[in-house]
Amino acid sequence: VIEVRDAGLAALLSDAPGLVQKLNNLLDQAASLVDGDNRALVNDTLENIASMSTAMRDQETEFAKLPASLNATLEDIRLSLAELKEATSDVRPGMKSAMENIEAMSERLGNLTARLDEWTADNSDDMENFMANGLGQVPELVSDARRTIRELDKLIQVLRENPSSLVYKQADSAVPLED
Repeated sequence: VIEVRDAGLAALLSDAPGLVQKLNNLLDQAASLVDGDNRALVNDTLENIASMSTAMRDQETEFAKLPASLNATLEDIRLSLAELKEATSDVRPGMKSAMENIEAMSERLGNLTARLDEWTADNSDDMENFMANGLGQVPELVSDARRTIRELDKLIQVLRENPSSLVYKQADSAVPLED
């Protein structure tokens, strides 16, 4: 027995109701994609992207200054720590271990800065969001770090002038009167 199959135009016409149903479903889905709500959401997204691009362009020079400012602050901290270590090396045996801990912290801070640079390169999209929303707080952070460095410089100066102030408490200069 030889089976008979539709061929040519007859095969196309026999599948037509299924094709029409699939085409109708496809058109319904396409219509839901381009309805007014979705078009408004796409338009809002495009406006947000344009706004964020403008904000990033306005902050570009400030963001470009950030790594240099952080590196300068890190170098100032390292120099201050070196001066502090030099000023207190002979004052107290326990001070040596404290200075080693501070130096280790400085190295870790350097490693953190290197990781931050790598992270920044890997996460440029997220950094764009950071520039738009959080970059305004960075100058205050840098100012605080610089104030801390100035305070450390003052401490180093005091220790150079009177290193024994770390070990000995100053005696009262008042002389008691006899009754």
